[in-house]
Amino acid sequence: MYVIYDSKTGEIVHTHTEVDAHGNHLEIPLESLYTVLNPSIDRSTIAVARIKTPIEQPASQGKFFIDPESRKLAFREDQGRPGAGTIAPSEKMKEHRH
Repeated sequence: MYVIYDSKTGEIVHTHTEVDAHGNHLEIPLESLYTVLNPSIDRSTIAVARIKTPIEQPASQGKFFIDPESRKLAFREDQGRPGAGTIAPSEKMKEHRH
């Protein structure tokens, strides 16, 4: 799976994956990823990360983002809930930049 995100804030703006007839994930040229983006997204501030491991939705409410410092996938719980603001980075990610 590819995650396209704002390189300054870490906000995920698009995710994309393609599979073959057998369910195997396909590698996609970076140029192809940019063609699927909404034209309103500022391409000068985005980066692409390839996530190679399956992502499981945490039991708590929150959202995934890319930590701008570590460039790793992370999860932040919603404010006002126990553990709010904690981040659990993923170790298995390959970083790509356009």
